[in-house]
Amino acid sequence: MSLFGNLFSKSQPSGPPSRGSEIGAFVQELNAIGVSDGFLSFRPGGKFNQQCRHIRAREIGMRLNMIGGSSLMRKVYERVECPKARQLAAAWDEIGDWAA
Repeated sequence: MSLFGNLFSKSQPSGPPSRGSEIGAFVQELNAIGVSDGFLSFRPGGKFNQQCRHIRAREIGMRLNMIGGSSLMRKVYERVECPKARQLAAAWDEIGDWAA
């Protein structure tokens, strides 16, 4: 196959799993966090940092920012459908150029 054929081929190359599966897992985890803990707290401690933001949710936000910046964060945010999903915007405040 030619160079252009390799670049524009619709088949997935063999190798490590795609980022899509990692991102899908993050969406599921964020939904679970939203249901079990929420993304914000009134008091720091335990699963919440000094700014009362969920620590793991912020770790996921930082990873998403590293992979694809705030545009990827926005796409993931829009896929979170738990009852407290809107809190996630505030929990991710100050990650990259994300602003609540």
